[in-house]
Amino acid sequence: MHVRSNLTVTVGLRHEFNNGWNSPQGEASNYVFGSNGVLLPTPVVGNHVFATNNAKLLFGPRIGVAYSPMPKTAIHAGFGTYYNQLDYLGSCCDASPIGALNNKLSVGSTNNPHIFPVVLAPGLSGATASPAGIDPNLTIPTVEEWSLKVEQGITANLLVSVGYVGEHGFHLPDTADVNTVIPTPTANGLSPATPFPTTLVRPDPSISNTRYTLSSAISNYNALQVDVTQRFTKGLAFRGTYTFARSLDEHSSSFLANEGVAGTTTLMIPQDPRADYGPSNFDVTHQFHGNFSYALPFGRGQMLARNVTGWRDKLVSGWEWNGIASIQDGFPFTPLVSFNQSNNGDTRAPDRVSINPSFTGPVIVGTPTEWFNPAAFLLPAPGTYGNAGRDILRGPGFGELDSSLFKTTTIRESLKVQFRAEFFNLLNRTNLGLPVVSTFTKAGTPSPSAGQITYTSTTSRQIQFGLKLLW
Repeated sequence: MHVRSNLTVTVGLRHEFNNGWNSPQGEASNYVFGSNGVLLPTPVVGNHVFATNNAKLLFGPRIGVAYSPMPKTAIHAGFGTYYNQLDYLGSCCDASPIGALNNKLSVGSTNNPHIFPVVLAPGLSGATASPAGIDPNLTIPTVEEWSLKVEQGITANLLVSVGYVGEHGFHLPDTADVNTVIPTPTANGLSPATPFPTTLVRPDPSISNTRYTLSSAISNYNALQVDVTQRFTKGLAFRGTYTFARSLDEHSSSFLANEGVAGTTTLMIPQDPRADYGPSNFDVTHQFHGNFSYALPFGRGQMLARNVTGWRDKLVSGWEWNGIASIQDGFPFTPLVSFNQSNNGDTRAPDRVSINPSFTGPVIVGTPTEWFNPAAFLLPAPGTYGNAGRDILRGPGFGELDSSLFKTTTIRESLKVQFRAEFFNLLNRTNLGLPVVSTFTKAGTPSPSAGQITYTSTTSRQIQFGLKLLW
């Protein structure tokens, strides 16, 4: 809608829907909760994973505003709602343990390759099954995003923009072991009122640990974004961006979320997911990225050697210098106990440490052999949770400069040859990875590897040369 000559409003509505996660062969399997809130030992097998399909009416409104209050000035604002239709459920609902048990049962069978149902007897000795499942009443993950950006032209080719971007996610997937010991929460909600017993007693002892997907997580993201762009003029073009951001959530499974490095993949207290609310695994506070391209002013008609001709002109002209620079803060990480000190039964060991109130001095030492000081933390009492938050420390920052030098020579009108020299990590900066976060041994002593960084996130300087024919 063109409200005015300098004001445009765009409004839209997206409607998504699906018929749920279905198995035409009737082999959709899922573990569900009983009326007492305890996971049942026998999976439900049928045509559907979900008892309720909450993906029938997914209305996503959109609105955008473009306003130009004066020449060379533009203001853009927008809002939208987006959904994740969960197309990846096969990894949790047709795999272990059902898929593995089916394969064992169907060995040698050609007429009946799938035998259902698989029944685990209550009180099964050893509790060998480790079910995977998903909330049968799961609500579709939803994200609301909004933005406001002001663009200002400084010259005909120089543009500066400043913007704010926000996001709020809800009904997001959480992964938890839902067959852990249920605590009686205290006022702070971090530890059971009394320590868990030494002898593990799960809510359902007939099954072992579980990996269950819930839709209870939330996320929040807010960022200031600055962008300076110089379009190609007088042989030079560049762009620089800076982002000051904060990303918070309860669970962000990523390439960083592995026990031993950076964090864990499950909630520490399944019954209290908000206790895991903190910086996202991928949260970066400060980021700067810049790139440039400069056609060097050599050769006929240029600033330097402008009168050369013939083979001399072909030798000195056609050079182009390019570069990309990236600088950012380190990723957050969580100091972990490294074993199930709480004795709640989660074998993935998401137990966090406790803060040492008597510790003085810097927690971040900042060396590859000791990035953080384990003495800043204590081993929680047996049967209790630690009071340290999730992702409370930061790993090493990142910086890299890549550059290239191109030389393009015209052989004839339709044939050119290009020489390329490319330099990756030109300054040969050592970009350290994340430290080992397993902080204690089962003997209760600090782990000798706690805080050590054993890998780099980038390679050393790499140089390559190339030759291209262009026609």
